[in-house]
Amino acid sequence: MKKALVYILSAVLLTAFSASCSTGLEPVEDLENTGYTIVISGTAADITTTEPLENVKITFYAAAVTENGEGALVSKTVYTDNRGRFEMSKEGFQQKILCRITAEDQTGTYESSTQEMIVSWSGPSFNSETGTFYANDVNFYLKKEE
Repeated sequence: MKKALVYILSAVLLTAFSASCSTGLEPVEDLENTGYTIVISGTAADITTTEPLENVKITFYAAAVTENGEGALVSKTVYTDNRGRFEMSKEGFQQKILCRITAEDQTGTYESSTQEMIVSWSGPSFNSETGTFYANDVNFYLKKEE
């Protein structure tokens, strides 16, 4: 009888312990209502001298990838600081997105440049606890207009 009680108590404790552990890989339940967030950061510099470029217009465009094409387009624009750096975030995404990030020099001295990526809300750049995808080092090296 005593052994049976020990086995039952052990099973209950093991179950409680297992239920309390988390791998940290499960998405937050509220993400279904609020959606995912993307954070993009990087720099803009002269391709020849690598000098940082200030006031370069960085525009982020994103569209949901659907079975029959792309969904609604969203965009956001920021400008590089005096060190050529930028950072932006956009939230509310519900599914995989196609992103296009464009750098445009406002003085007309440099050619524009574009980078594309698909974000599927997984992988090492995705924090499943917060629902945030980090695209770091989105760097642009702009060539002077000829």
